[in-house]
Amino acid sequence: MQGFFMVTTKVVLILLMMIWFNNINTFAMTLEYDGKKYEYRVKSIKLQIDGKSIETEMPPIILEGRTLVPARDVFEKLEAKVDWNEKSRQVYVTYKDKVIILTINNKTAYINQVAEELDVPAKLINGKTMIPAAFVARGLGFKVDWDEATRVVAITEGGNNATEPVIKVPAADTYDITKASLKWESSEEVKAYKISKIKSREYEDVNIEDLEIDDSNQSVIISASDKISDVTYSYADNKLTLNIEKSIMEFDSNKYTIKENAFVSGVTSTQVSKDPNKSKIVLSLKKAFNYDIALSSDRKSIVIEFLKNEIYKMDISEKNEKETLLIYGNLKTTVSAFRLTNPDRIVFDVPYSSSKLKYMQANIKSRYIKAVRTSQFSDDVTRFVVETVGQPEYDIISNDDFAKITITAPEYKNITYDNEKDEITKIVLNKPQDKSIDISKIKINDNYLQKNLQIVFSGDFTSEFGNGEIKINDARVEDVKVSKNAGNTMINIYSNTILTCNISEDEKNIYIELLKPRQKYNKIVLLDAGHGGTDPGAQVSGVQEKSINLNITTKLKKLLDEDGSIRVYITRDKDVYPTLQDRVKLAEDVQADIFVCVHNNAAFSEGAVGTETLYFPSSTKNASGLDGKTLAEIIQNTVSKEIGSKNRGILQRPDLYVLKTTTMPAALVEVGYMTNPAELVKLQDDVYITDVANGIYKGIKQVMKEYEPKRN
Repeated sequence: MQGFFMVTTKVVLILLMMIWFNNINTFAMTLEYDGKKYEYRVKSIKLQIDGKSIETEMPPIILEGRTLVPARDVFEKLEAKVDWNEKSRQVYVTYKDKVIILTINNKTAYINQVAEELDVPAKLINGKTMIPAAFVARGLGFKVDWDEATRVVAITEGGNNATEPVIKVPAADTYDITKASLKWESSEEVKAYKISKIKSREYEDVNIEDLEIDDSNQSVIISASDKISDVTYSYADNKLTLNIEKSIMEFDSNKYTIKENAFVSGVTSTQVSKDPNKSKIVLSLKKAFNYDIALSSDRKSIVIEFLKNEIYKMDISEKNEKETLLIYGNLKTTVSAFRLTNPDRIVFDVPYSSSKLKYMQANIKSRYIKAVRTSQFSDDVTRFVVETVGQPEYDIISNDDFAKITITAPEYKNITYDNEKDEITKIVLNKPQDKSIDISKIKINDNYLQKNLQIVFSGDFTSEFGNGEIKINDARVEDVKVSKNAGNTMINIYSNTILTCNISEDEKNIYIELLKPRQKYNKIVLLDAGHGGTDPGAQVSGVQEKSINLNITTKLKKLLDEDGSIRVYITRDKDVYPTLQDRVKLAEDVQADIFVCVHNNAAFSEGAVGTETLYFPSSTKNASGLDGKTLAEIIQNTVSKEIGSKNRGILQRPDLYVLKTTTMPAALVEVGYMTNPAELVKLQDDVYITDVANGIYKGIKQVMKEYEPKRN
């Protein structure tokens, strides 16, 4: 009997242990949501962010096969911003350029204002806001994996988002604006701003000493040594100009580094006149912001405060084959716009504004508009998205308290713009029915310094393609203009970045595919002819360095163009002055593999002679193993050998802007000394200049062969 008891006890213990081990990852709890209580018993879910496990006060919950997680506990760890609107019962999750809006118990969510259907909506569970983990994470651009064996939801960076889906608006919310206008208006109180007036006074002259951009207080403060007599100001083309009477400009904008901020992109300071002393400061603004300008109470500072527009009303109507969208604010209402495709829509943004309308949407029955929606896109931007029938034209006029957007039929025809994929945009032309177009005879003029691609069709196709302007203003293209010129049809593409193109066709269409340079070319060099325009460089005996530099660079470009294996861009092709910042920006924009600057030298002594090449000492190697020092060594040797000059070697120059701020290997060759009489004569000789160009050409060829650029 005792033995039986012992055996039975062991069996029971073993069974209990088996049950315990089988249920070690299972927990039970009571969930309260939708006004009811539920007993929840399921194996636990673990969360990982970038490989690290995280614990949350409220555990992840599985509902209908979907994982819901506490919004703040999870997504704030991903550096997203999570906001809750009690009145609308909505969760806003913001990360970089993405805003996701989820409404409690509503299966329609919005990613950047575009609707998407959820299998399981957001829920309030035990007082916690619980949202679908996979949907939100993927929507923000993260990768989400589920491991069934370990029951781990892993969220990591590097997700691939699907194409933005078409919004689905309930049919009951369709408005026929051909019969009556659609009006949205907030009942909330709108702020009234009091604009300052500066009264002129007579004080002694003062020094303008400093400028501070205070992003946290949305202001710019200009400080003076004493009381300021008077300030007048004007605004045009996003430039705010302040004229300061009886002032001496001590603040040097050339030495001022603008910290990252939301409002100001550039500052210039000038002494306008002396006796009387008058100075000027120009602020380049990032957008057309509203502002107020006042003097501080002690009149020792000029305070520029940026004012947030409050958008409280929208009106859409149709008349005389035109559709009009009116956007009302409590300040001057300016609007920027850009197009998106698949589906066709125009996005209108009001900068530095808050929306009293919150989120609203409606289907539209009209000639050009299919749907409209609005929301607070980000903290400082109110967005209106108009889904269109095809790609109609639009025009924007800003008034004191409203913006008027007119949508009309385009003058162009059989042309569409497609920017569904960010990395490849294209213009699609429907082929004429009764005319043939030989695409091999289409001419491409690449006016990259003007950011213009000109596509020339031989013959008059205006009856097929019409004329007029397609406004785009996306990340790549500003607009496309169709016109007739000298019997030919021209398509001018004006871009926001330097582009190139490929032209192809199928049975129905001709495609102009717009590409960044590295998408087309395997080897790219940017040549910089030093100085230019108002900057002559060194001047000796009436000879200006800028002209010699341009002469060499022009011949060098011709050699590279004739070679054909390297795509060459140049910072200037005539006597103009691109700023140092412009030269560096161009190098980055054309995605150059190497950057070569051409200069000539000068010294106090006529005895200084020979060639030297400069480089930035801390230059890092690119994917091919090339750095600025190696580039400088190769060019230095090929040039001095080709022209037989004294080889002065390579020199470190950590202070030269074009060398230290470019991200690709860069070198600056000083061909010769203009202050040496013998070299000055040579530098004016066409044969010698051709040899110089050939020497640099050989250096570039050697670099591209030994350090062939790598493409992803």
